[in-house]
Amino acid sequence: MSSSAMSVTPGQLTPEELRITGVTMAYLHWCTMKGSAFFSEMLTAPRVGSIAESSLRDKDLMEPIYLAGMYLHVALDHYLTLQSMFIPAQVPEGAPSQELRNYAPYTIVRGAFEADAWACWLLDSQVDAAQRLARALTLRAENLRDLLHLGETDNYGPRASRLVEVATANGLAARRNRDGEVIDVGVRRPLMTALLDELLPMTTSDTKGHPLGSHTYGLLSARTHGNPWAVLHNARARGLIGPHAAVAEVVIDVVELMRLLSISLRLHNEAMGRTAILNGQDPADWEKLRGPTAETRLGR
Repeated sequence: MSSSAMSVTPGQLTPEELRITGVTMAYLHWCTMKGSAFFSEMLTAPRVGSIAESSLRDKDLMEPIYLAGMYLHVALDHYLTLQSMFIPAQVPEGAPSQELRNYAPYTIVRGAFEADAWACWLLDSQVDAAQRLARALTLRAENLRDLLHLGETDNYGPRASRLVEVATANGLAARRNRDGEVIDVGVRRPLMTALLDELLPMTTSDTKGHPLGSHTYGLLSARTHGNPWAVLHNARARGLIGPHAAVAEVVIDVVELMRLLSISLRLHNEAMGRTAILNGQDPADWEKLRGPTAETRLGR
């Protein structure tokens, strides 16, 4: 089967699609804007007596908080890119008009979904400071190995040694593989699907009995990887080009995209709730600042 892709602009959406998109995009803007300020406040003015205050005074224990901030910034960058697809903009004469692509939006949400998941893992208030540090060092160790395998060999030894020094000073044991590379520190890095199922374990009729976390990740990843069923999702037959080939017109399912975006934002919201706890606040403080979610407003 052959297919031709057609993207839609926000102006071509139905009234119901516009309503759902408008509510979700408004919440995306509010959640990320308020979230950035909320996290920044913890970094610059942590509450007296909070876990954040004591951790940010320690050159080692501050690591998971700042690393979480990096992941949150990555998530924000993806969210803002998606948001820009729905904001009308003037383009120079002759330039391509603004379009909502068929597959790339899912890839963008997937990047934010992953980054928010790692931020949640690093900001977990249910473990102590040493365990949060272990998680950060394990992620750092993986990053160092990635660079090593990409040919960045000069700095691996000193950086890995420094990582082991920090681990040892905080009572954590570094584990190496048979090549002598540090693979984790005190805790193993979870698979993304396992982490997402821990963060979003609930099942719904949409997930066919599977946990919401990995089910959502699978739907997003299918578009990213170009899986045929995902490529042809929502395809409409538009005729034949031969006895064995047909033309399909593909139009993005905007309602489904907004549903998946709302699920991803649950993790951004969760990260802010964990930030609140580390800063000596109640998650309800964040929820009050954030306001009603898109899912609440849409009655989902």
